[in-house]
Amino acid sequence: MDSMSELPRIHQLDSEVANQIAAGEVIERPASIVKELVENSIDASATRIDIDIEQSGMSLIRVADNGQGIHQDDLILALSPHATSKLNVVSDLNQIVSMGFRGEALPSIASVSRFLLTSKQDDAEQAWCVDNALQTKPAAREQGTTVEVEDIFHTTPARRKFLKSERTEFLHIHAILKAIALGHFSIGFKFYHEQEKVFHYVASHNSPERRISDVLGNAFLKQSVAINHERDGMVLRGWLGLPENTRSHNDRQYFFINGRLIKDKHINHAIKLAYKDQIPAGRFACYVLYLQIDPARVDVNVHPAKSEVRFEDTRNVHDFVYAALTASFNSQQTLSFAEIDKQQNNKTLVKEDVEKYSYKKGGELQTNTYADNQKNYILHDDYVITSLNDKPLLINIPASREYFTIETMQSEYTDNGIKARNIGISLTYDLKNKEIDLVENQKELIKQYGFLFELISPNKIAIKAVPTCLPYANILSLVDTLFDALQKQVSASELIILLAKHINDAGNIINDEELNDLLNKIQVINNDSHAWRYLDGAALAGLIK
Repeated sequence: MDSMSELPRIHQLDSEVANQIAAGEVIERPASIVKELVENSIDASATRIDIDIEQSGMSLIRVADNGQGIHQDDLILALSPHATSKLNVVSDLNQIVSMGFRGEALPSIASVSRFLLTSKQDDAEQAWCVDNALQTKPAAREQGTTVEVEDIFHTTPARRKFLKSERTEFLHIHAILKAIALGHFSIGFKFYHEQEKVFHYVASHNSPERRISDVLGNAFLKQSVAINHERDGMVLRGWLGLPENTRSHNDRQYFFINGRLIKDKHINHAIKLAYKDQIPAGRFACYVLYLQIDPARVDVNVHPAKSEVRFEDTRNVHDFVYAALTASFNSQQTLSFAEIDKQQNNKTLVKEDVEKYSYKKGGELQTNTYADNQKNYILHDDYVITSLNDKPLLINIPASREYFTIETMQSEYTDNGIKARNIGISLTYDLKNKEIDLVENQKELIKQYGFLFELISPNKIAIKAVPTCLPYANILSLVDTLFDALQKQVSASELIILLAKHINDAGNIINDEELNDLLNKIQVINNDSHAWRYLDGAALAGLIK
């Protein structure tokens, strides 16, 4: 028989199969379901959303809200493919303002789980519920909607095999909920895992800083520049982390367009361009930015998960974001030596209201009368002008600290390993899967870098010791950097450079004792470097006049 005749004829897919195919586009893991359900609650004008999960969402996801609710007659329709209350005609696709709109989410979720939807509208006498079998019956609840999703992928066990560990799946849910909470200040969120509270974010209608602080901490706000820029009908607001406020992961990069968290290569390029070369290799900037733009100028109907967009005028949006961030940076930006040279006649660079202008001579820190000045000049907090060997010296404080810390760590590493100091109070650190392997199999290498960890549970360590030469490092961030670099298998010299940057975690303020120590070390080298330079009389006069 001809092999061609054995091919099946074209036919219409069974609705159950079609729904499961659609689920493959929308539902990658439990976090995908949480995202879809919470976004539905937001579109229903909810002001309070409660999320409960068990077994990291694999056995139960429950999302309850106080939104508008669903009419009893629409419950079955809500579980039908391509049914929605958010679009009516084709032209609506050109100006989508809701969080969800595709119409596949609920039927797709129901097709791969044990599903129950309960809802009540304000003027309804009672609530009603509908399940997978499209059976409706009376229920009890106040206004709003509750969706319960149990045993996801029980109908497609092969897909369940692709899920990661419970901890990994939990972290994905936690991350997406934090992102959604950052995008919607006026909604209160409660998140429970195994009936234990993970977080409770109260609604903060007039104080977005409260929500930012709740999710990212006060330190983020203190180390960020506020953004408020408007042009051509676009508005960009938010917080841009200062160059020294970086992380070893890109987990604090949030960009929202009309309330929707998105990833866009053009936006990313504009942000990176604004930072220029201020972010060291292996580190990532932190930011929370909100772009408001006419919905007709952006297409969000590009990706099943609605995480990508297409702009009507990409270049204009790119340039607007870059200009807004650059303008906000200009008043805060750290100056490089090259920029100081260009602007050495700009009097505004110098702050003349601080300590004495001093220099190191004969082993003691003494008052200097060079050029009849009695000041210790500081430029944008990162630089200090002092004197060494009877010559004025410009020191980049953070770069100098890094320079000598790298030297110390490299020397110790090639000797008997970087010296470690015990920390008084042990800090705990939650491990990701690959980090567990490192702790178990790379103990000697980790010790070589000056760290000592104790495994106190299958996925948690106690930090017992860290490098002695990093006394002011943020310890958790330091361990982040170590694990990230070990996973990437960077060279020892590269890893030491990354660790040394943490010498400045506590800021760039310098006291007399540390300045004395720096001057002693610089005097031994007695030459210019990228971190300090001697100034001639003209250059000094240009900086301090």
